Amino acid sequence: LLLRAGFESSVLKEPDGQKRAEKADYYRDLTALDLCRHALVLDGCSVPVGRDEMIRAALSTQTLPTILGAVYNKSVMRGYTSVEPTWVKWCNIGSASDFKTITRVRLTGAGDLEKIPNGSDLPLGSNIEEKEQYKLSTYGKRDRFGRQDIINDDLGVLTRVAERYGRRTQLTISRLVYAHLLANEAMDDGVALFHASHHNLNTSTALSRENVAKAIAVFRKQKDKDNQVINVVPRFLLAPVDLEDLALQICTSELIVIAGDTDKIVGNKNPLMNKLAVVSDPLLSDTTLTGYSATSWYLTASPAEADTIEVGFLNGRQTPTINVIPKSTDMYVEFEGYIDVGVKSLDWRTLQKNNA
Repeated sequence: LLLRAGFESSVLKEPDGQKRAEKADYYRDLTALDLCRHALVLDGCSVPVGRDEMIRAALSTQTLPTILGAVYNKSVMRGYTSVEPTWVKWCNIGSASDFKTITRVRLTGAGDLEKIPNGSDLPLGSNIEEKEQYKLSTYGKRDRFGRQDIINDDLGVLTRVAERYGRRTQLTISRLVYAHLLANEAMDDGVALFHASHHNLNTSTALSRENVAKAIAVFRKQKDKDNQVINVVPRFLLAPVDLEDLALQICTSELIVIAGDTDKIVGNKNPLMNKLAVVSDPLLSDTTLTGYSATSWYLTASPAEADTIEVGFLNGRQTPTINVIPKSTDMYVEFEGYIDVGVKSLDWRTLQKNNA
């Protein structure tokens, strides 16, 4: 079935894959009805004469649902990995062991280091604590492969639906991330993520080379709760696809070309070249999301250097869980797929929004 579903390369990568593929190729032309017959034989059951009776008996075995479940799971993962999410570049990834409230604490050192007279003890330091909280939720669906699909020998129903579910799972995570970013919800201090008092909301700043340079300067001046400069440098420029071309010109061009009366200075180097990596996603201007904009753009720190937005998974599992569901009917085999995930911004100082 894996060979029929187009997973030959996956089979070959596994231990003894070449040998297994060669043996499996002998059975590649089996129909779904043939598979039912073989499943009954493998389980040591008698094969009924009638077609419907054979299908019902095969769906009641352990072998047939297990085989179909393996193909379904492979198809889900192919769909899941076919989408390259943009959020993984600029978000933190977290793990939780349950669905209780997750508390992420930031400790900020209070006070500067002090000059110590000879023979004196070091003064005792202190910490100022900040926190953000969120919970994980479960997202999933169920699918069926039943009697009619077996009679029609339509394996594509199983694989295509599973692939679409895998893609949808990946897209759901992305949607959660960008919906959270755009919604501009309140942080633990009661103030919106992007707000003038957080010094991370710039207005009348349409995307341009000059405005990006100014935004970087504002970003680098952010201070911690104890009024110390955090000295975190922005690494990513988030832009809707509407601004992607302009963002790439600003961040990757080697030269600044100025036309008009001042064209005599054509050839100046672009100091912003390669300072920021451009991350473009259509969800930033998706009209179904609250707060969408085709003209707003963002700066973010690197998740390797500071806390930005955390995407948390149950026990760190970033892929969907697929199960074959026990059922009371013998007319179909049913699968369930789900993923446990939550999203929360952890620090406003490492995120900046710029409105045109």
